[in-house]
Amino acid sequence: KPTVYWEALIRLVDTTLQTGIELNNVTGVVSCEGVHNGQQLEDVIGNVFFQKATVLRQPLRNLQVPLIIRKETPDILSLPDVKADLFGGIIGGEARIEFGPVFSYELALNASHVQLEQLGSHNFGRSAELSGLANAAIHLAGQGTDLEGLKGRGRFDIPSGKLARLPVLLDLLKWLGLRLPDRTAFEQAHADFRIEGPRVHITELDLYGSALSVRGQGSMKLDGSDLKLDLNADWGRLTQLLPAALNDLSRELSNQLLRVKVSGKVGELKFEKELVPVVTEPLKRLWKSLSGAKASGVSNDPGNSSNRRQ
Repeated sequence: KPTVYWEALIRLVDTTLQTGIELNNVTGVVSCEGVHNGQQLEDVIGNVFFQKATVLRQPLRNLQVPLIIRKETPDILSLPDVKADLFGGIIGGEARIEFGPVFSYELALNASHVQLEQLGSHNFGRSAELSGLANAAIHLAGQGTDLEGLKGRGRFDIPSGKLARLPVLLDLLKWLGLRLPDRTAFEQAHADFRIEGPRVHITELDLYGSALSVRGQGSMKLDGSDLKLDLNADWGRLTQLLPAALNDLSRELSNQLLRVKVSGKVGELKFEKELVPVVTEPLKRLWKSLSGAKASGVSNDPGNSSNRRQ
């Protein structure tokens, strides 16, 4: 059985690559050298450097990915130090791909100092009034080649910024009938989410503004469709200023005053105001009691013999 050595360099110019996720407008080089002993791969070392590449419609610059396959684990491709520039910020992390009997993968990435002004202009046009810096983190793992085997979790933070004309937020503010004089809707944002197959579950969403704060939870598909969100509104930054015990009370009162259901897909949202629980819950209890009385054959009719005093 022959032992094969190689050293290779591939140059790409405005190329499209399919890596499970499609990469577009790829320009750069992929280099690799290694040994196959006739039965399996031995040590393989490579490097990816793309001056530019577009992933999920987001432009990456200076993408660097080392490629390592070790003799002891010939079915595992390690990517130990992934780096890229995105909207003035930095993405870093690591990944692992296993080409065994069951294809599996794992990816952990962190993004820091992403400039919201660049992100908003690219994704929502120049009319999007966004500024400040954003940080994010995501961890993904899965098996197989479809989304059903995908699991993950992540977070997104904007510690200080300006979120005014972001389409989703703008639609919500218009629906609520709010017009803010300084045109700044929210200054802080935080979100925690988990991914299960093709669906993203938003476990915590907080948007803080000087006049209005919004919080909620829900889910949507990875492509932005089938969005289902339950939102509550609080006055200003009250929930950030109150002690923990009073904050819980304030949130509970807010839950009883305004609840908004959001559905549809990103770009085509529908808003619906739900009847407040402080009104609906007593009605529900009354309906249940009446339904129970009917089911047991008890009548509230004064003429009923069971209700007449003998």
